[in-house]
Amino acid sequence: MELNIINEDNYGAAYTHKKSGFTTRYYTKKQMAALYPQHSYKVAGAIGAVKAEKNIQKESLSLQDGQGHSLPVTRGFAITPATAVIGYVRLKDNVFAAIVKNVALKRLAVAIAGIALLTFGAWCAVNWYDWFPAKIEIDPNAIVTQTTDTPPHEDITIPGYTVIKADKNGTTHWSLQNPEGNPCYFQVTLKLEESNRKLYQSGLMPAGSAIENPKLETMLDPGTYSVLIQYNTYELEGAHNPMNSAATAGQLIVE
Repeated sequence: MELNIINEDNYGAAYTHKKSGFTTRYYTKKQMAALYPQHSYKVAGAIGAVKAEKNIQKESLSLQDGQGHSLPVTRGFAITPATAVIGYVRLKDNVFAAIVKNVALKRLAVAIAGIALLTFGAWCAVNWYDWFPAKIEIDPNAIVTQTTDTPPHEDITIPGYTVIKADKNGTTHWSLQNPEGNPCYFQVTLKLEESNRKLYQSGLMPAGSAIENPKLETMLDPGTYSVLIQYNTYELEGAHNPMNSAATAGQLIVE
């Protein structure tokens, strides 16, 4: 049985079957979704790279283009991982033939491109901070005091401050240090032990630097206060990610 295509002026794409020379324009899947949002149409069969479903009796149907070329129409067809419906041609009111195309090479190319992109992305992620080191803000008051060019050691040295003195105006008599050879930046926070109230926080301090007599952010009445000195550490290289943290107890004497 010979089926004929109803040509429509608004067909959005063209299809050619290379072996037979069969050529037709067709509705794209996007057009069909707009024309039939409820999917209220019938599919009589499919042409192109079609694989018949199992247990489907083959019928002698063919579809002819306007140039006398024809293709067999498979009434019961299956879509495989290597094929896809790309559009539809109208046979009569609300009855269409699907056009099936082999997309294996295209999908393989997309998969290869995706893998290549992921590989490239992973390679960039690994090397990014070597190419573009992260910018960090060093505390402007952190002065490098040790210049013996000591190579970084594996362990982190934490200074042992037991007593910190300060004037009533908040100026401390404290040499805050990141010991030479430490494999990290320091950020130091001084806070009251009982209330966890922050009294001072430094910026990043390179190893071998010191901040002399930092000023408290909060004024305190004269007296002796129990405090915690918290050390947050950050990598020297790369993204300067946080490392370990530590805290020591001490006393703050405000005179």
